Amino acid sequence: LPAANCQSTLGPNGNITIYVPVSSVNELNPVDGRLHEVTASTMTLLEPANTHQPDPVLGFGGSYFNLIDVAQGYLFDPILAGAVSRKTQGATTFDIDLLPPAPGIECRSGGATGSFQVIVSFAVPITLTSAQVSAGTGSVSAALASGSQVFVNLTGVTNAQRIALSLTVNDGTNAHSIVVPMGVLLGDVNATGSVDGNDVSEVQGHTRQPVTTANFRDDVNVTGGIDGNDVSITQGQTRTSLP
Repeated sequence: LPAANCQSTLGPNGNITIYVPVSSVNELNPVDGRLHEVTASTMTLLEPANTHQPDPVLGFGGSYFNLIDVAQGYLFDPILAGAVSRKTQGATTFDIDLLPPAPGIECRSGGATGSFQVIVSFAVPITLTSAQVSAGTGSVSAALASGSQVFVNLTGVTNAQRIALSLTVNDGTNAHSIVVPMGVLLGDVNATGSVDGNDVSEVQGHTRQPVTTANFRDDVNVTGGIDGNDVSITQGQTRTSLP
């Protein structure tokens, strides 16, 4: 998996979060499309594991490894299916994917009140127990569960920061703690983590064009059109970046 799929927090009880896209998993006749169990191991390798491809006769390949430790198998039954930041631009809503390996950077304006809406989707219907901004500046003004989705309205979200939205949901049997990361950087239309001349050029190149799924990020003031105001806003944010 790419590095963006694997995130960790340091400390005596640090967390390791690994995002595994369904498209990366191949299994013959799976019971369902969810991951149910994880076993972690620590090992050293003298070369990448896929250096030697499977032998056409013997049917196995790879490289020998030095196994150091194996953790007990962890029964895992995640229900998080997706998370997006949604804004209405003109008469159409457009979503920015927040889960890795997507950059997860919201480049559109939150207005004077720093308002955003995050929609979190689950694999099964759930009830919502709590929702809060657990890292960064901002707060939850409203949160509503409907079927297998949770709609969260945020306010007071400042620019040039990374926030974390923490949810506690229940699937009728178990409670689950979910954390959704989100970068907020006005004008970062190419989602690199900083605003520079490339962002300005991109917005300039799409002025007077209708807003579509291909260019909606360039409508940074979410008016439903790309014009000189979007260019000016982006120019004004150059040299800003995410921490």
